[in-house]
Amino acid sequence: MKDQKVRTAFFKVGETKIELLESTEADGPVGKFIEKRGQGVHHIAFAIDDTDQALKEAEAEGVQLIDKTSRKGAEGLKIGFLHPRSTFGVLTEFCSPIHPCEVVVSFITFNFHEAYLSIFQADHSNAGCRIGCTHLWV
Repeated sequence: MKDQKVRTAFFKVGETKIELLESTEADGPVGKFIEKRGQGVHHIAFAIDDTDQALKEAEAEGVQLIDKTSRKGAEGLKIGFLHPRSTFGVLTEFCSPIHPCEVVVSFITFNFHEAYLSIFQADHSNAGCRIGCTHLWV
């Protein structure tokens, strides 16, 4: 995510996905976080159906938002953050698919010191259905 000055890698562990963030510039959001707090957990994300709706509901309940509306995040997701002041000091993220699709198959192939992640998705957003494949070096 060049605009966020961060490099990402994702690993699935059971039904949980872990995202590793590497700051590419000290003045980016993650670089500033590390400078202030040191290395560790940056945020917790929840996969939901509709990020914009969840942000509206959270704001209606008095939760302080970082994002009033969703923005594009990694892996083609719509994301929005809640301010840690409203979530017991934990930066919290809502994320939902931009287009309705489902992961059909995903696997990681390890080759020496590199990992190659393949994600096959069924995209139902258009008439008919197509299978797309994404390959990522992690």
